[in-house]
Amino acid sequence: MIGIAYAEGWQDYTPSYYFKPIAGVVTLVLSAKCVKDFVNGDLVGTLPEGFRPASTIQMPATVLSETADVTLSVGSNGNLILFDKNHQGSLEIFTANITFLSAL
Repeated sequence: MIGIAYAEGWQDYTPSYYFKPIAGVVTLVLSAKCVKDFVNGDLVGTLPEGFRPASTIQMPATVLSETADVTLSVGSNGNLILFDKNHQGSLEIFTANITFLSAL
């Protein structure tokens, strides 16, 4: 299991990690805390080559600190980007558990 490389303003809420339990399959377990003002479409972190999908995928995420409609985007460039459809200017903690096929 490998820890997440967070972007500035993000950190673990509980240990977050990614791994390949089976060749070509990536599991991402993310529990992150925003320690700055959240901006919709914020870069949370980046996955390295070999752990990225062939094309961008979007999955729902759960916000622990409020009611929100949040999506985590995992880009083919490795970027983990968080979108809140009803952004109200505050988003503190979110979790996501995603399994996908890697590009390699």
